[in-house]
Amino acid sequence: MQRLHVHCGDCSAEALRRSGIAGEILVWREIYTEGPVPGNLPDPAWRRLRAEFLSGFGIPFEELLRNTEERYARLERAAREDGEVILWFDACLFDQTILSHILERLARLTAGCLPRLSLVCVSDRGLGEVPAVEMAALFEARAALSREHLVLAAAAWEAFTSADPRDIERFLDGDSSLLPHLGPALRRHLEQFPSLRNGLNRLQNEVLAAVAGGEDRLGGIFRAVSAREEQPFFGDTSLWACLDELARGRAPLLTVVGPGPIVRPVHEPLEGIERWRVGITEAGGEVLAGAADRIRLNGGIDRWLGGVHLCGRESPWRWDGESSRLARPAASV
Repeated sequence: MQRLHVHCGDCSAEALRRSGIAGEILVWREIYTEGPVPGNLPDPAWRRLRAEFLSGFGIPFEELLRNTEERYARLERAAREDGEVILWFDACLFDQTILSHILERLARLTAGCLPRLSLVCVSDRGLGEVPAVEMAALFEARAALSREHLVLAAAAWEAFTSADPRDIERFLDGDSSLLPHLGPALRRHLEQFPSLRNGLNRLQNEVLAAVAGGEDRLGGIFRAVSAREEQPFFGDTSLWACLDELARGRAPLLTVVGPGPIVRPVHEPLEGIERWRVGITEAGGEVLAGAADRIRLNGGIDRWLGGVHLCGRESPWRWDGESSRLARPAASV
């Protein structure tokens, strides 16, 4: 029987290759936690939009578009074949958004007969941390997926890509226990909206808190921020981009000093990270304390979160940490 193993990271895919488990491996190289992810776009427009965004990481657009087309074609072929599709993911926001998208896509491709689908999902660590010797046990314990799983994932993806983030709250108010890590991941996504308190999202707050607490090196900041997360969902490239963003604008909240920029193309990874030093500015201290608002200090915001485009002098949506709900600032009502 043919098998297609779908991974969202090269590390876990390589561990599976070394494990000796038979089957073709497809790595879903995407990052839906960043950039525009609007719903209801025709497939060609959707693929071009994502390729255009990802080209900002230093990969040629045409290469990205070709790889994207090949990825979707391989998934569609697997949906028609007499075999099994095994999805390998962990519980973090990064993985769960990719999982929901793939299941939503399979739901559309398999309106009739559902192929044999199964899921390996770990929650005690990142899947990329699992050694090859443990892959066989995870494979044997894989869980079969039904049409109900696909319907639930499709509803989650529709909410994630909606222009109205309250659709995510409505999804969370329902029962998502069939895919138990999906709800917590989407709730963590909502915490990436700017806070009512100071205009920072949760990750930015964690970065500032780590630096204010004495961490001034990139490695220490990465470890400190990761320790504050129930399920860390970012890699070093994403965190360096967060640091770089906080060090820019009208009122920088951080200083980043080193032998060059910390944001590099993916084919030029940052090396010698101990050579950079990070500090918090006076404005950064005020924002962290809630005495100032980053969006207002910097004259506005321009950021995509799933299908929501936060753009303007004020964010149309903010996260209220006290109620754990989205809120509209007074200026946006």
